[in-house]
Amino acid sequence: MVKDFCEWLVHRLLHRVPWLWEFHKLHHSITQLDWIGNMRFHWMEIVVYKSLTYLPLVVLGIEGPVILWLAIFSTLIGHLNHANLRIDWGPLRYVLNSARFHAWHHDVVLHGAHGQKYAIMLSIWDWLYGADYSFVNQKEETPSRSDRGIVTVQVAMGI
Repeated sequence: MVKDFCEWLVHRLLHRVPWLWEFHKLHHSITQLDWIGNMRFHWMEIVVYKSLTYLPLVVLGIEGPVILWLAIFSTLIGHLNHANLRIDWGPLRYVLNSARFHAWHHDVVLHGAHGQKYAIMLSIWDWLYGADYSFVNQKEETPSRSDRGIVTVQVAMGI
């Protein structure tokens, strides 16, 4: 849970701090949300992201093998969340992130570059800290690019 909160916080900073956004916007430049988009990033983003995520775990004394398994699981969840699937986990969507939930994070037409829904595994952080946007009853729209060159994903997700 500590790792997930750290990832959520760093992800939010990547959107809110202008110089960090300069690195993270490469990830948001994908035109079709799919699993490989999870691997599109600026190298400096990874330095910042992983340092601020894993350093607290090391300080807390978490063993190396545990950190490795957390990293593997987090990567797999990231692939799933970018996989363009209509999964929302039903009532568990208030706790667990999903591809459908994360698609709205990539939508900048409605939310701008700062976005919403920064969750990696647990969507609870977005609900608790007001970074959620409900995707219920949204009409389908034509994908369009913002002035920052980022694509809305409503139709790609079929939401």
